[in-house]
Amino acid sequence: MFQVNSKSSLLESLLNGEFNFTSDSYFSNIEASYRTRIINQRKLLEDKNLCEQFISNFRHPESNSIIGEMHAINGYRKLKSNRKLNNLTKYITMKICKYLHPFSYAERDFIKWNYSQYERSNFGYSNYTESIKEFGNPPVMNTNAQFKWNLRWLRYLYLRERLFSTFKSNKLENINSIIDIGGCYGGFISLLAESLPKKNYTLVDLGENIPLAAYYISSVLKGKSINIINSSSDKLSIVGNEINLIPAHLFSVVSKKNFDLCCNYVSLGEMSIEHFNQYIYSDLYKNSKYKHIVNRISSAPYFTKGSSHHWSNIQTIFDYDLSGDIKYFDIFPFGHFFPLIESTENKPIICSLKKLKALRSSWKRCPVSSQQFECIIES
Repeated sequence: MFQVNSKSSLLESLLNGEFNFTSDSYFSNIEASYRTRIINQRKLLEDKNLCEQFISNFRHPESNSIIGEMHAINGYRKLKSNRKLNNLTKYITMKICKYLHPFSYAERDFIKWNYSQYERSNFGYSNYTESIKEFGNPPVMNTNAQFKWNLRWLRYLYLRERLFSTFKSNKLENINSIIDIGGCYGGFISLLAESLPKKNYTLVDLGENIPLAAYYISSVLKGKSINIINSSSDKLSIVGNEINLIPAHLFSVVSKKNFDLCCNYVSLGEMSIEHFNQYIYSDLYKNSKYKHIVNRISSAPYFTKGSSHHWSNIQTIFDYDLSGDIKYFDIFPFGHFFPLIESTENKPIICSLKKLKALRSSWKRCPVSSQQFECIIES
């Protein structure tokens, strides 16, 4: 185990090879659509000439990061790099596409629909117009020139609001250890840690995402030392005011711990059944006092076959072990997938935005409602 507390210490740890990236055995069972992206991200992180620029832009649509933001044209910003003329040309091109590319109009409709869902979900328990943290150079939208956001950020604000409205302040005081399985770059746990600072937070994600989480969280919670697990023999405490980051292939370090709150948002439904079962049947998942789960009702609906919205796994809502005292259950309010083109038979067509077909075709918002359930359970 080692610690980082700033971008400079993160880059030093990367160059020294301290981070433990996804093992071969774990990689072999990863959902096929992720494998190439993981390999590409690892190469960027290991390249001493590119890693700093990559980390500074990892939330940008053109960063080649595993972590893709949910809109590509609207809210687009310039890449942070030394290639100023090239970046300016791209920026101008994207500004033109915002008004001329048919995808942009479908994307705008998709964003507008999700924003209306966000507005309906304000129950008054948290700062619901807290602006996005811009570390990693994400696409950013503006509302009334004050509230800055993007679709992923709206989801984080909503998830915090849902927890706060469900537990109220008296129960939140008794939740001291929180784990986010598939916690991405730490956007949610850092938002939660700002509101509830005197608690223990743990994030589990692919080894290649752990440096990004370390960068983002250390940038948001300035001066905070973050524990990075890099060996299966590491000892981890979930007591006290600490933040822990764990590569998914080293989940065994924490799998027998009992957390007060276990969170998973979307990623369990995207995993292979082998990795899914490692989490679902772990002592951690079974024994956590509370669970907050958002996932697809069916990971691979038959009607999405042939599209980028279809996984090769088989899990459904019945596999999540939602037994216990259900504190909240409903359909998750936000749509998760990008607009698409459909054939004359209404079948989805995968198409690059740069192809002529993308310019000539009619793009549609997809889907018209969420395919995900949301549940808060007390074990």
